[in-house]
Amino acid sequence: MLMDEVKSRPASLVGTLVDGKYRIEAHLGDGGMGSVYRACHVSLGAARAIKVMRRELAEDADFVARFQKEARLAARLRHPHLVALYDFAQQADGTWYSVSELVVGETIAARVAKGTRFDGETVARWLGQIADGLALAHREGIVHRDLSPDNIIVTHGEDGAEIAKLLDFGIAKEISGGGEGTTGAGLLLGKVGYASPEQMGLLPKGDAIDPRTDVFSLTAVAYFMLSGGKLPWPRETPRAYIHDLLVRPEEEIRTAIERDVPPEWRRALEAGLARRRDDRTPTVVALKDAFIDAARPAKTARPTSAAVRAGIVAGAVAIGAAALLLVPVGPQPAPPTSAPSLSVPAPTAEPASPAPVDAQNPPRTPEAVATKARAASAPTAAAAATTDAPPSAMPPTESTVAAGAPASLSITADSWMLVSVDGGAVEQTPFRFERLAPGRHVVEARREGYKDIRLEVETRAGQTQRLTLTPERVTP
Repeated sequence: MLMDEVKSRPASLVGTLVDGKYRIEAHLGDGGMGSVYRACHVSLGAARAIKVMRRELAEDADFVARFQKEARLAARLRHPHLVALYDFAQQADGTWYSVSELVVGETIAARVAKGTRFDGETVARWLGQIADGLALAHREGIVHRDLSPDNIIVTHGEDGAEIAKLLDFGIAKEISGGGEGTTGAGLLLGKVGYASPEQMGLLPKGDAIDPRTDVFSLTAVAYFMLSGGKLPWPRETPRAYIHDLLVRPEEEIRTAIERDVPPEWRRALEAGLARRRDDRTPTVVALKDAFIDAARPAKTARPTSAAVRAGIVAGAVAIGAAALLLVPVGPQPAPPTSAPSLSVPAPTAEPASPAPVDAQNPPRTPEAVATKARAASAPTAAAAATTDAPPSAMPPTESTVAAGAPASLSITADSWMLVSVDGGAVEQTPFRFERLAPGRHVVEARREGYKDIRLEVETRAGQTQRLTLTPERVTP
């Protein structure tokens, strides 16, 4: 360790009282901004985490202004998957400190370093929780800009189940003279390996960083978890990372994705890691949906062949020895242990005499099955023009979704709007309405200066319906 690094690190504060309110109990770690301690609020008796900034940072007017602004914004955020910020202030000696929720757990980076391999369902669940927290922050106008496996911690919720929480939200990011965690002296551009192309300079003049930078970084974290610690580009030095991120042919990135991650995740990762942000998954809500869809095949054992899914949705029936997967619609008998299928016999010279037709149980011919599957998967007329559900989506079978299982509705808009479902709570797009009853729901959207939108959307048990609104300005 260099001597100047030792000198710049503040002396340990264990045993002291900060600002007359927080008794320092233990030293937890050091970073570019200063040191982190476990503390106890002397009046409340509550455990807290305190980050005491380096003294010289108080002399940087730009840093202080940014710290104050972002701390005020972050203090408004309260979400079960964001570490809460409780206080920030300046001591008599000029040093700044922040006080946040103390979380006991282990970071994703630490788990991967121990050799942990994460299955797709775990990745989708934990990073979906982080996406929920980010969505709240984005609605408040805050972008994290420094997502990485080092600041996502796994802890236990009130029910004892493991949950993920995002650390250091809204606080000025680590400042140092270089190293793996930064792109250079004084640049607040995110963690090497996870920072977006626009953070590295691929940003049109006059444009600002927006929430899509967090989409890129969260997707990179998913890649890291699924591949056992790999990324599709080098991160030994900032220069190598920036070069590959901005110059390397995207075909090579896709090749790395195909090599390192499960096939069902490739589409979600390619979209989330798109170099141009206009080509990228647009919101963290949409990214969460993509992660859930990617994890679902492993959980429900649905067919993953694009050809099979396309054939079912289109109603194509192979004449010959091909098999057709039946998609149950409406009440069905108890499902067999394996997926039902229908063999289509080769045509004969003399067709057999038709069997009697039972009006209550009409024959399930391949054509009838395909027609029924198309009708079941078609969106309602009210939502057809605004639904962006993928063409490969297929209704779940009774073997995978219990009757009455809740549905979800994900709503985005070309320009933000305030939306509600069935007259309930008003939220700002993008937003995902969870645990809806399957069936028809009324969506209402409004924004001053735009025409109100009101339409009906059909949701299905266990599925997420995606809706994109296109608001129309009111002509003066």
